[in-house]
Amino acid sequence: MTASFHSFDPDAFLQGRCLDVGAWFGPHLIPGEGLRIRAFLPRAESAELRQGGASLGLFTRVHPEGLFEIHLPDQLQVPDYRIRVTGWGEITDWEDPYRFGPVLGELDHYLHAEGTHLRSYHHMGAHGAQRQGVEGATF
Repeated sequence: MTASFHSFDPDAFLQGRCLDVGAWFGPHLIPGEGLRIRAFLPRAESAELRQGGASLGLFTRVHPEGLFEIHLPDQLQVPDYRIRVTGWGEITDWEDPYRFGPVLGELDHYLHAEGTHLRSYHHMGAHGAQRQGVEGATF
């Protein structure tokens, strides 16, 4: 069962009972509502959504453990954004790992469940990767 962005249960996530974090975190275009983004930023004092050198808005803390959310009702596409975090005595810009979407496609899921995916090692485990011009790793 896939979670809905609206059915977010912070305690389920914080207690490790969340089965589909991608349905809750990162960017979500919601018809009639615009763009909503959630992020888990433990110990952050505040967070700001940024694109290039411009601020797109401030996140709202929705849980004291560091869960943040921003709503941009007029945004109809997901920008190439970063999150500016104030906390730990400094200000840092972070890439949101949920901005990049899933690594596995529907066919990968089907073949893996069927037991016939002959190249699952290309997707499973840690692999260096570049997505949307950002160097990192996929898991």
